Amino acid sequence: MTASPAQIQAEKGWQPLPLPWQRPLAWLLLLPIRAYRRWLTRWLPPACRFHPSCAHYAVLAVAQHRPPVAVGLIGWRLLRCQPLCRGGIDWPRPGPYAHLVQRPLPLWPAPSETDRP
Repeated sequence: MTASPAQIQAEKGWQPLPLPWQRPLAWLLLLPIRAYRRWLTRWLPPACRFHPSCAHYAVLAVAQHRPPVAVGLIGWRLLRCQPLCRGGIDWPRPGPYAHLVQRPLPLWPAPSETDRP
């Protein structure tokens, strides 16, 4: 029995994202996040204190929540992404569209989880 493309993508951690005609504001919020992930992250050193990364958190927040709530969650996460914060595992809370997004389990602990005394 062969796996369907959706099953293969789910195993690789792919997340179904809102399409332009389903949720246009969410789709517009994802454009700068996708641009950042595609063009800027390759030039920056890996320095995220959280798992999932802030960009992945933003994508999940936009996919699971309405735009005003998603912007608030992303802003709060970015405020905590600084040297005085401990970091760790931090997923966005489930929202009204959470049934559309399957959260993958991490394959390894976050670096801040293994460095604790």
